[in-house]
Amino acid sequence: MSAFRNIIWATAALLFAALLVATSVPATAKTVTITNTAQARWSQGDLTLSADSNEVSFEVVSENPTITVLPLPNGSESMAIDGGMCGGTALPGVKIAPSGADPNSPSTISSITVGQPVVFRLVLARAALDASKIDTVRVVIASASGDQETILVTETAADSGIFFGAVPTSAIPPQPARSDCRLSVSGGDKVTVEYNGTTGDGTVLKAAVDVLADPYGLVFDSEDAAPIDGATVTLIDTATGQPARVYADDGITPWPSTITTGSQITDGGGNIWQMPPGEYRFPLAALGTYRLVVVPPDPYKAPSALTTKNFAGLTRPDGGELVILPASYGGPVTLSSPAPVRVDIPVDRPPLAVSLAKVASRQVAQPGDAVFYSITITNPDGSHSKRGLVLTDKPSPSLRLRPGTIRLDGAKVPKGTVTVAPDGGSLTIAIGTIAPGATRTVTYAMTVRADASAGQAVNRVDAVDARGLTAAASAAVRVERDNLASTMTLIGRITLGDCSVPNTRKAPRPGIGGVRLVLEDGSFAVTDADGRYHFEGLMPGSHVVETQEVTLPKGGKLVDCTNSTRSAGSAASRFVIGQGGSLVVADFAATIPAETLAAAAAATAAPPAEDTDRVAAGGDTDWVAQGDGPNAFLFPAADYNPRAPTTRVVIRHRKGQTVALKIDGKPVDKLAFDGAHNAPGSYAVSVWRGIPLGGEDTRIDAEIHEANGAIAEILTRTVHFGATPARVELVPERSHLVADGASRPVVAIRVLDRAGRPVHAGISGPIALSAPYESAQALDAMQNRVLSGLDRTPPTWIVKGDDGVALVELAPTMVSGGLDLTFQFTDREVKR
Repeated sequence: MSAFRNIIWATAALLFAALLVATSVPATAKTVTITNTAQARWSQGDLTLSADSNEVSFEVVSENPTITVLPLPNGSESMAIDGGMCGGTALPGVKIAPSGADPNSPSTISSITVGQPVVFRLVLARAALDASKIDTVRVVIASASGDQETILVTETAADSGIFFGAVPTSAIPPQPARSDCRLSVSGGDKVTVEYNGTTGDGTVLKAAVDVLADPYGLVFDSEDAAPIDGATVTLIDTATGQPARVYADDGITPWPSTITTGSQITDGGGNIWQMPPGEYRFPLAALGTYRLVVVPPDPYKAPSALTTKNFAGLTRPDGGELVILPASYGGPVTLSSPAPVRVDIPVDRPPLAVSLAKVASRQVAQPGDAVFYSITITNPDGSHSKRGLVLTDKPSPSLRLRPGTIRLDGAKVPKGTVTVAPDGGSLTIAIGTIAPGATRTVTYAMTVRADASAGQAVNRVDAVDARGLTAAASAAVRVERDNLASTMTLIGRITLGDCSVPNTRKAPRPGIGGVRLVLEDGSFAVTDADGRYHFEGLMPGSHVVETQEVTLPKGGKLVDCTNSTRSAGSAASRFVIGQGGSLVVADFAATIPAETLAAAAAATAAPPAEDTDRVAAGGDTDWVAQGDGPNAFLFPAADYNPRAPTTRVVIRHRKGQTVALKIDGKPVDKLAFDGAHNAPGSYAVSVWRGIPLGGEDTRIDAEIHEANGAIAEILTRTVHFGATPARVELVPERSHLVADGASRPVVAIRVLDRAGRPVHAGISGPIALSAPYESAQALDAMQNRVLSGLDRTPPTWIVKGDDGVALVELAPTMVSGGLDLTFQFTDREVKR
């Protein structure tokens, strides 16, 4: 205990000697040299020991009262001064540069950083002081933030007129507390040091410095402003592209240029600083331009893709507003003034929009029916809320909203959260915030309008949150109108002649057949031989019908004889408007060169006749009239291609002879014999009908007997019945493969069975055409079935004639190129 007392005594003696051991100078001298020597005395056991310090001298050359804030030393040379007394307690001593001891030295600073002490020098006129003793005066230091500290500073020596003092500073928060011997400041503060003539000389002196700001801020979740720990923030000097040189609050101790938010930071002096959640701070850096490089923890990304408007309503954990600057997105930040520079940095987690589902209370409705809609919004994120959610519903024009039916989670929506467009085209509901994993439900009713057209009424709903993430859902209701008045019919005629040719009931203009007309939805019709066309079952409203001029006969031109605004100056198209149940007429006129008309008339004068099944089976043939000749098969011929699995047999023979007919060696049924017909000459004709053909090849034997029963001659004929397609070959000479957009291209094919013989007439099957070509037969069938609502039929081929040829017609096209045809053949259970 005695050793402890001796140490304390020795320290007090040291301080006391530093103040009292000095060389005095006359008060009238212009230049005064002050020499200080410190002496320490202490006891150790029975011994009394002492030691002297080095001698420090400085000159006083000015009598002008001044107060100056001094910089901290930046070199190796320094001198120690006392901090002064505050509330009866000695403030910590600090070091200053030797030049700061010179009252005439211009050494001064205009700014400090948070944590740096305010070191000042006060020089008073010695005439106002007591030359016989060391004076003590009061100095008040105040910050613009509201803190104020009063300290007592002591003259360096009797009659020197020089006083030094130093007050430590601390950052705000916490809130400043007066008279706690520590000046609380924040970036951008103004600190004043004031001497108010406490010696009675009436002198008032004041000095001021600014408190430098440090780059600092919060790394936060862009969706809900939650602080993000674990993000590394690096301060980059844009002039060098390298990490900036950063110092701690004292302006001397190095500070890391890369820190991690929410973690402990160790400065160059070994001091440990705990960063608050999500926050970073670079205490002091030189003036200049910098940028912040942020590497957030997974799964976050930086810079953020959101803009400042997306952060509306968000605040920092302390309740303050977020400060979003270009530096928040990697842009420059300039340290050019003492003003605080706060940069809050948003980072984005992977986008996860709400899930949205919409259902309607019914699938089919009629005008006047009410349809109830239910929209379910779910936040799939189990850890973060979805804020600022806005629901926008865009109903079908066929529906009308009933505003009083809108409910949110079964309750009426608050006023101001629902907006309905004046035309009813959209409904907006501000849902607000949805908690993690929570679900909200919106319900409302709509009525099908009385004038709603038949078809699908689709309601689409979009949900957009504050981050801009969007989800969509829709619900469809089929609107039905169960009467004929719900559709309209378009009819018309394409006639021959220019506008000068009259068209009256008694003398109608001739029509033009085979011309194609199309509607705006792709539906088409082809005029009949009298030039008439029609479209049935159209939805009421506006339509456009156009005549395809390329389908007119060669050289044909459309002419506009209507002079109506609905033709818009076009001879090929018309605007047609109709209501349900209406009949709308749109006529067209065209001119065709005379030579084209003559060629068409000649081509249609004698159309080739096709053999009917009866003719092909020999049903209309007068066999006796075939004339006399050797005994022979008059029917079937050697190349006969039967169209049915039965055949007629006709044998010419001599009068008095009889014929016994056998099929594959077996006598035919006697009922099949149609009788023998005698000719005027020496021959007769025997006829059988309904002879069955048992397979692909059937052998027919005709035994001709004399009157005495002797066999005069045996005739044999094999009949081939081709009913199972096996392969196809192209018939180029009968094909018409021209893509002129007017005529129908024709692909002629010959269908053969496995024996290489043509199949019989009437055989058909499916066919697939490569895009963009289409079957004309399938399109014609679709047009004929439009009112029935049946599905579209697939294209097919059919053999017409006994040579096995089928003609596949294509829809007119302007596209040339290769065409692939795919056939499917079926032989009992086998398909290929």
